[in-house]
Amino acid sequence: LMMISDMDEPAFNPMACPYYLKGIAQWEHCFPFGKDFYETHNITTKFGFGVTALDAINSVVTLANNEQINYRKCLIATGARAVVPPIKGLRETSKALPLRTSADTLKMAEALKNAHKVVVMGASLIGVKLAEILRKTGAEVWLLDIAPQVMPTGAHPISAQFLQQYFEQNGIKLLLGCGIDEVIPVKEKLTCIVQDTVLDEADFVAVCAGIRSNINFIDKSQVETGLGIIINRNSETNIKGLYAAGDCAQG
Repeated sequence: LMMISDMDEPAFNPMACPYYLKGIAQWEHCFPFGKDFYETHNITTKFGFGVTALDAINSVVTLANNEQINYRKCLIATGARAVVPPIKGLRETSKALPLRTSADTLKMAEALKNAHKVVVMGASLIGVKLAEILRKTGAEVWLLDIAPQVMPTGAHPISAQFLQQYFEQNGIKLLLGCGIDEVIPVKEKLTCIVQDTVLDEADFVAVCAGIRSNINFIDKSQVETGLGIIINRNSETNIKGLYAAGDCAQG
């Protein structure tokens, strides 16, 4: 059994990120299998080498170092990456912080230490959790979403109204039904233009705008894909012996 990962570390659980930032989870608990799991179960690991190509017809995986590995069965569990929308100035600034990987988490933890004003872009589940964490540090928090409510894919509109009232009562400022038009660096801070509202002096923008499946290495002429890799109820793709699971898969 072999495990390949582009990360030079054991499996990381992105769902634990906000709980670490909140002080509930210890850092080692963000790695649910730990470092000894692979040796204990005789798993050969190739960490730090991402997959650049997968030939599903000939059952060959090509790594970033050009090494090729033949397989009998293969499970694709490449997860997803955070989306940074193509907003003017957003991708160019180092102060646009997503929250998905271990590196993202450590960078966010450092930014939280001295944050006085933060714009949270996206009122998803992760966005509202971050807004809560930030507010408890005493920072001024603006929570934005292009949807007319918080948690647009996870809360009924009536439930969302109660949540919004709760956030506002706890000092979180909401801007719903609109998005950031432009991000402008001003000295060590950011100015965010949101329609007629100017949010200046922001320390960083927490980007919680969704995720995209990591399937760039998939040959779509071989493997059926949609938003993710299409699988059946047994997690098998259209190619026998090739499986997918997690955020890269679409059932």
